[in-house]
Amino acid sequence: MTCPIQDSLRIGSAPFRRRLVDVSRRILADRGFALVRIGNDQRAFAAGGWNAWRWASALRINTVFDIGANAGQFIEFALETLPESTIHAFEPMPECFAILCARYGGLPQVRLHCVALSDQDGTGTFYVSEHDPSSSLLESDTQMASTFPHNRTARTTTVHLARLDAFSEELRQDARLLVKLDVEGAELSVLRAGAEVLSQALAVVVEVAFLPLRKDQGHFADIHDSLRELGFRFSGVLGSQKLRRQDGLPLLADCLFLRT
Repeated sequence: MTCPIQDSLRIGSAPFRRRLVDVSRRILADRGFALVRIGNDQRAFAAGGWNAWRWASALRINTVFDIGANAGQFIEFALETLPESTIHAFEPMPECFAILCARYGGLPQVRLHCVALSDQDGTGTFYVSEHDPSSSLLESDTQMASTFPHNRTARTTTVHLARLDAFSEELRQDARLLVKLDVEGAELSVLRAGAEVLSQALAVVVEVAFLPLRKDQGHFADIHDSLRELGFRFSGVLGSQKLRRQDGLPLLADCLFLRT
């Protein structure tokens, strides 16, 4: 005897995947584990292996600011590829920050900061996505809802805000800094209040959008112009681009900017 499957929960459908994730999270939580999705951001970092990141070795990077650390995808990559570096990881979501503390809290080269970097200090509304790596200080636009329906906002929460330059004293005197910036559309606000820290950076890897996905989001031209004013030049795309499904237009990419 077989059980009928409702159309809304047919295997492979979006409701089925959400239900499966929800049930899996509860089962794992009861056993002291957390379910973490490894997203395209980690695959992009690792694309081409270390060969694609030889420039970081050539620059003798010894300090990393991981802004938008989520569950530690880039931390893991940096520990493997830049093992002598001090890593500062910034993540505002308490659930993700707890994962970071459990995974990396005991490592002396990793410093964890539970804060959302922005252009002001204080507190702010944070839009938590069903796919938590896509959570942001900026509300999703209609383009996001139609292109990435699994990224829709599940809830909002209040997080601590701080300016990037508030952490300038964390830099060692001989810092050769790499800034990885992936804050789901709010990158421009981080850059606006980070000139002092960025003046010590040799490279910035930033996720940029080519089409609007969030309200008040800075796009490639804005990010490019801001970093150019800070003394960086666009040096290419790392990994693959995310494309819009209906017409193949580029949506997002991890872009490398090097100091001129």
